Amino acid sequence: MKEYSEEIIDAFMFNAKLVDISRQSGLSLSQVKRLRKNADFQKIIRQRKDEIVRTSVNRMQAYFIMDVDVLQNIIKNKDINPQTRIYAISVLFSSLKDWMTISDLVERMDNIEKEQEKSRGGITYEDK
Repeated sequence: MKEYSEEIIDAFMFNAKLVDISRQSGLSLSQVKRLRKNADFQKIIRQRKDEIVRTSVNRMQAYFIMDVDVLQNIIKNKDINPQTRIYAISVLFSSLKDWMTISDLVERMDNIEKEQEKSRGGITYEDK
């Protein structure tokens, strides 16, 4: 598989318009169009985007765990106003609901990507 510079990969990762990709990468529009159709290059882009999503989800999960600990300390502390403790419980449940929604969406995205790869005859990341 051919190696591509980080500048070119970043240009494709963070820009949607061909003109912007061309401008950031220094490639001509025809080169950008060819790369956009290149299966190996697109696989690299998909892998990078997947890494970003997974890293972000892991970071959110770590912060969520810390937030839960803080809320649990508030909930358990009898010296804190009962209304504040009830609000902490409400925030905890609301955050949990949001987290479960995000986790479900990430799982669905993974499943869709796997199905797309298989329908194209490609190899999924897990199949390696």
